[in-house]
Amino acid sequence: MPSYKLTYSLAGGEGGKTTLNAKLTQSGVSKNFAMVVPIYADFGNGWARLGSATMVGDSSVDLTNIQLPSMPKKVAVAPLDDVLAEKIENVKE
Repeated sequence: MPSYKLTYSLAGGEGGKTTLNAKLTQSGVSKNFAMVVPIYADFGNGWARLGSATMVGDSSVDLTNIQLPSMPKKVAVAPLDDVLAEKIENVKE
């Protein structure tokens, strides 16, 4: 069963906008296992879906310079339990 880890950082910018940089890792799966993994942010009104990453096998993807409208309280992989996983870890750096 897959495990996911999202490590992310947030930086404030001009006009109240925020930049998200993150690394998403999928592990514990075969080389042909593929999953569309949703990424969400909580801006204070519940979870809003930012997008998704297609992960294949044990791999990582860098998500860089994603512009957000404001500073979220949290960013997370599948906080609504919308993927099957053994472990999901979200780490703010």
